[in-house]
Amino acid sequence: MKPRRADQLSAESHRAAVDPVSAQLVSRLARERSRFRLIVHVSQISILVVCLLLWQWLIDAGIGMAFFFSRPSDIGKFLYEAVLTGSLWADTAVTLGATLIGFVVGSVLGIGVGLIVARSPTLDAILDPYLGILNSLPRIALAPLFLLWFGLGISSKIALSISLVFFVVAINARAGAIGVPSDYITVARTLGASEWQRFVKIVVPGSVPSIFAGLRLGVVYSLLGVVTGEMIAAKAGLGVQLTFLAGTFQIAGVFGILVILAIIAVVLNWLMAVAESRLLRWR
Repeated sequence: MKPRRADQLSAESHRAAVDPVSAQLVSRLARERSRFRLIVHVSQISILVVCLLLWQWLIDAGIGMAFFFSRPSDIGKFLYEAVLTGSLWADTAVTLGATLIGFVVGSVLGIGVGLIVARSPTLDAILDPYLGILNSLPRIALAPLFLLWFGLGISSKIALSISLVFFVVAINARAGAIGVPSDYITVARTLGASEWQRFVKIVVPGSVPSIFAGLRLGVVYSLLGVVTGEMIAAKAGLGVQLTFLAGTFQIAGVFGILVILAIIAVVLNWLMAVAESRLLRWR
């Protein structure tokens, strides 16, 4: 057996001494992160509970008017009865389905157009003012036109949703592609990578963070567009129920619908955050 040199023995003894310290440090950092998350979650829940209790107390004490603000207990009762009777399941499914369709179609179109425009400086220069003008249009105000063009069915809501999502995602995808460091492109070109390889291997992965920033906004805008279309004129959906409840002064029901919409938005945003974390593990 070949004897080990002194420097090898020293290196091995150093690793043996450092590894336990590193393990302890990692363990301590993990505990600190867990403690931090626990503190954040407990604080968030505490703030929510305090606000709800204060809201309930102000109404019960007569400081606020229940006709205008309702009570958290009444809102909870409305949601409980809605879940038991299933009266809102169908409308929730309609709104959620239109939101997802509009988001997916608008995102695919937006990512494709944004990356293609960024790939061609000439095309980017030509279309840049048009993208800016169209994005600045208040498309929510154009909802009546979408209803006129596509009717009262689900098509008008999806079209309005797509129009909102498309520009948000396209502009973010374009910005992400343009923002990829030119040094990466130069190195890839030097190593013999083709233009398509540079686009697929460098530009697209480098654009993912910016694209997901647009997607997280887009999913909220998609829900906003669908609910707005339903509130103006539609056959079914949470926006229809929201308009009906507001028109009949059922304030607890109005807040209940808003709670459902907030839950949908939070869940969709959480799903986007999970997808982003998985796709960006390479970072």
